[in-house]
Amino acid sequence: MTRLYDEGRVPTFQSLELATDIARAALEKAGDPEADRIAKLLSERVRLVKQWSRRYVGSILRYRRSELARMRMNENEQRQEFFEADKDRRRIHDALLQTIGSMNELLKAGEEYAAYGRPAEWVPGIPLPEGTAWEQAAIFSEKAIADRDLIRDWAIVADRVEEIKKLTGYPPAPKK
Repeated sequence: MTRLYDEGRVPTFQSLELATDIARAALEKAGDPEADRIAKLLSERVRLVKQWSRRYVGSILRYRRSELARMRMNENEQRQEFFEADKDRRRIHDALLQTIGSMNELLKAGEEYAAYGRPAEWVPGIPLPEGTAWEQAAIFSEKAIADRDLIRDWAIVADRVEEIKKLTGYPPAPKK
């Protein structure tokens, strides 16, 4: 997944943002109240995807720590921490999946009110052409969203790349 992300063969935070920005700009020009509502909802989607990805990575780390503690100690408190961490991890994962899915639904619904190019859709097993997600709008297909493990892996990679960009001040160079 890391290689695919670096090569721009899967959606990136950047490609998701571009997809929503293009749609939002077209919808705002439509002058329709429903188009305005969709545009407003789209404006928050990428921020929420980033937020849920970050929280999901944190929940995985908490789950792994509690899993290790549970294996070392067989006390009720450690078991309870493990179950709570697992429940939290699943809840956050569901929220991430729901947010990505709602972004796709909003993009689809917006096409009724404004003409904008449909973003490239990533289908599992069929990577986008190299550099696509660094150069143009790209989103997840329904099949990708339905694959919980795939979205888990993507969220971990996307969040870590974002953290590296923050720490170094340099975005990864798009592969061409």
